[in-house]
Amino acid sequence: MQCGGFWMAAGLTVVAGACSFDPTAPGLPSRTGPDATAGGGDSDAGLPDAASRPPADAEPPPPEEGVARSVRGTPDVSDARFEEWAGVPAYEFRMGDAADYHGRAGYTPSARLTFASMHDDEHVYFALQVTDDQVVEGGSPLWTFDSVTLYLDAGGDRAGQLGADDHEITIGANAMYSDFTPSDPRAKLSGTARRTADGYALEIGVRIDSLADAPMPSTIGFDIAINDNDGSSDAAFGLWYVNPGPHCEDCCEGWSHPEPWCDTTVFGRLILE
Repeated sequence: MQCGGFWMAAGLTVVAGACSFDPTAPGLPSRTGPDATAGGGDSDAGLPDAASRPPADAEPPPPEEGVARSVRGTPDVSDARFEEWAGVPAYEFRMGDAADYHGRAGYTPSARLTFASMHDDEHVYFALQVTDDQVVEGGSPLWTFDSVTLYLDAGGDRAGQLGADDHEITIGANAMYSDFTPSDPRAKLSGTARRTADGYALEIGVRIDSLADAPMPSTIGFDIAINDNDGSSDAAFGLWYVNPGPHCEDCCEGWSHPEPWCDTTVFGRLILE
């Protein structure tokens, strides 16, 4: 959910029932215009469940509120099956428990997001699994259709107004992605989207050198949201975390309270371990 400019979307190719991001495809010149769609689906996508993770005595301490951890690793993001994510800390939230929620009248919160992260010297990777009883794919803007939005402050300062190192990256269930940012060029992604029996799965890598000119620190600003469309346009938006403040006083004019698309002080943190 955004207002203003700085928007660009990228295309995809369709492979064997999955949709793969094509980082070389030309971006659309504005927030309007057609994006591609893709169908198909499988039932075997999923982040590893508790049984495939390390035993309790090997688990890290209980998660700190608003903090997600990205472990060192280089997953293959070509299939969105998450076979290499065993033991990686995973986080889950439901639309109904969102820290910042916008929903249309009559909408019943139903979507759920499970996410995890890895990183290496060149990419930050995300495994994103969405449970959604009605997947609605569409065009522009992507956030009005079923999608996941990553909020990244690659400088880690969470200074308020969006700057060149701040990105709002939305990845649709249809494998289109877009970046709302004052930076040019935009973030570069690779990866795959795949329909599942109960929603959709996204496995992506974000090029670190496309997020900021300066080296990325070990802790960056981070947040994540679900956009759910149940056939009635942008039915609901749910944000994982809202930092209690202090917030920027004049970054979000026209909004009743700070929002992640206009004030990075709202963000939590992603620790690159």
